[in-house]
Formats: sequence, structure tokens, C-alpha cells
Amino acid sequence: VSVNAASIDTDIKARDNHLKKEDYFYVERYPKISFISKTIIKEGAGQYKVTGMLEIKGVNKEINFTFTANPVADGYVFKGGFRINRKDFKVGGKSLILSDQLSVNLSVSARKN
Repeated sequence: VSVNAASIDTDIKARDNHLKKEDYFYVERYPKISFISKTIIKEGAGQYKVTGMLEIKGVNKEINFTFTANPVADGYVFKGGFRINRKDFKVGGKSLILSDQLSVNLSVSARKN
């Protein structure tokens, strides 16, 4: 799964614009954030655990998280979330007010062909 790094949305436009700059996500040089799954394990009805490689700003790190898969009329909706240390991905530099831990929430719609 790849997402356009410029699509970052915190509901505050000025902050979103700042996050696109070099000291954060540097979207001009790194336009995509990607995740490639290695394993997916079913944990229960509609519940799964995935392990894979997350790439942000050219840095790859293995992560795992749980997600749900819910059928809809024309496919599935997958929802999950995870936390990362922003410093692992060179996001944000030094800051006294910015937490090192970031929460990422995902909602992905997939259609059947």
C-alpha cells in the first residue's frame, strides 16, 4: 500500500503545510509513504495481525499491527492503527513540545474486480 505523503491531514491546514516540508515528511523528495506486508495472521472473526515494512523518507522499518476487515457491497474496508517513533524515520528533528511517538490510523477501501 502506498499513499501520497502530501495527503497528510491533521485538520489544521497550516500544520499540514508545515509537515510537508524538509524537516518533517519532505514530500517534494519523498512523495510516497509505503507499507509492504510480509505476513498476515487471522486472530479472530474479521481480526488480523499484519507484519511488514514501513517506508517513510527512505527509511524502512519492520512494524506489526492489528486491523479489521469488514465486507461491504463492492469489496472490503480495512481499519487499523499503530504507533511509531518519528525519530526512527527522521521526522521532525529535535523538539521539546513534539512527542516522539506518533499515532497512525488507517482506513482503506478495496473494491472487487
